[in-house]
Amino acid sequence: MVKFVEEFVKATNGKFPELKYNSAIYYKDVNELCVRFIISAFKLKDFDDKKKQEVQSVLDGLFNGVKVSVQYIKTYADSGVVSNKILEYLNKNYQLIFRRVKDDTMKVTVDEQISVKFFFDAATIKMLESGNFCDDLEDLLERSFSEPSKVSLIETQIKDEDFSMPDTAVKRTDSLRLVNVRPLSKLYARGKIESISQLPNYIVDVKGEGDGIILCGKVSNVAKLTYNNKKYDPNDKKSGPEKKPLVRFSLNDTTGSIDSVIFPSVEEVKPLEALKDGDEVICLGRVTTSQHTGGLSYMLNAIFRCEIDFSSIHTVIQKPAPSEYRTIFPEKYTGMSELRAFVDDDDKKLEKFFKGKTVVVFDLETTSKFAATTEIIEIGAIKLVDGVEFETFTALVKPSEPIPRDATEINHITNDMVKDAPSIDRVLPDFFKFTEGAILAGHNIENFDFPIIKRVGNSLGYYFDNELIDTLVLARRYMSGRSNFRLESIAKDMKFRHTEAHRALSDVEANVDLLRELVRLKP
Repeated sequence: MVKFVEEFVKATNGKFPELKYNSAIYYKDVNELCVRFIISAFKLKDFDDKKKQEVQSVLDGLFNGVKVSVQYIKTYADSGVVSNKILEYLNKNYQLIFRRVKDDTMKVTVDEQISVKFFFDAATIKMLESGNFCDDLEDLLERSFSEPSKVSLIETQIKDEDFSMPDTAVKRTDSLRLVNVRPLSKLYARGKIESISQLPNYIVDVKGEGDGIILCGKVSNVAKLTYNNKKYDPNDKKSGPEKKPLVRFSLNDTTGSIDSVIFPSVEEVKPLEALKDGDEVICLGRVTTSQHTGGLSYMLNAIFRCEIDFSSIHTVIQKPAPSEYRTIFPEKYTGMSELRAFVDDDDKKLEKFFKGKTVVVFDLETTSKFAATTEIIEIGAIKLVDGVEFETFTALVKPSEPIPRDATEINHITNDMVKDAPSIDRVLPDFFKFTEGAILAGHNIENFDFPIIKRVGNSLGYYFDNELIDTLVLARRYMSGRSNFRLESIAKDMKFRHTEAHRALSDVEANVDLLRELVRLKP
């Protein structure tokens, strides 16, 4: 771009200062180059056909052999128009700043030059300067208006309460639900990322894959691991170490949770050693579909400690748990393990872990493996009180659409089996009552079962905010030497109860045994 502008000014002897280069597009199939110039609406009326023809001739000479067309983009700049352009940009790219902009924090004047001044505290200015805020905004204005622009950051003493804004400052829709956070120290960042300026979205609103996703939440199930470096060559120092570090954890903002992973270099992993369960963080990264679990996975490019304003998270109008069961009635547990629950009563680890806790181990059977859209066709759960199986909850559920054949091949649930079953809107309130106040446990529930229950619950007004225990996460951490962590495989190898794989209650019984084993293995 710089080279073209220099050549154009040279070829025209600087005759057309009112023109500002905007962009150019080359259409390969027709060998045509379209050059776009910005020009003020006030000066366009004096830019006659003679001048346009002269510009055309100069461009034809600069791009000999290529057909050249010219577009003139009319711009109009006053303080209102420029302010709106800036606010649109901030709303999209710098939500934290967008929420702080008021009449006394942003001043825009337009004369021969566009001048934009922001008045913020020292910490905010430092954050913006580290992220090239002024340069990026100046670039936007240069591409949008014919006048030159200057963006300045001016330090001032502003109290935190001065930054409060009503909710109407940002329209809260399903596509734009944001969490208020205060970024703190950096734990890890790839490349030149020095800050995360945009406010994070709700985890529950992440429906599929995407880049540049910003989320926040509390950290749990932190695991510092290593993996084999496929490029490792003992004779080539540039190939890196034989083992590379990775950090895996679950991120939960109360609307949902997502499996998160960082692939730092050996040098970058040290600050991450301080990351622990319960930390509040804001993250930037890419959301992908995990080939291992089928759920969404969050690959981080940056993670910062932060303070989260959980009161800014508004999900659903919450209904209370029903006063009594209406469709599905729990039954007293009568399985064999009731007699063997504490055969090993002397195992102090089990006693210490389960004492005073109510844990509901549950499993879902569904119409597909896609947590964002699948329907529930069976719920199975066992409630443990002080580590002893107390009650069961089991129900077939009739979906709104026929069960696909491939789902039936996995879980053996047919359309005939559910034709007289209650719908999920009748079953879920009873399951909500069954799980109220309990810790929820299951195999891969963070990526699959719990997001489904959360999504369906939100749609019906029942807000599941239970603490979670994911036995898949813990098995990967504590069952070293295994390559297959499927529940069916572990149950077979460990001789757990598992009479009917991929039926909800049978899977739950195996998972209860697995949970106990993991408690024993936990250091």
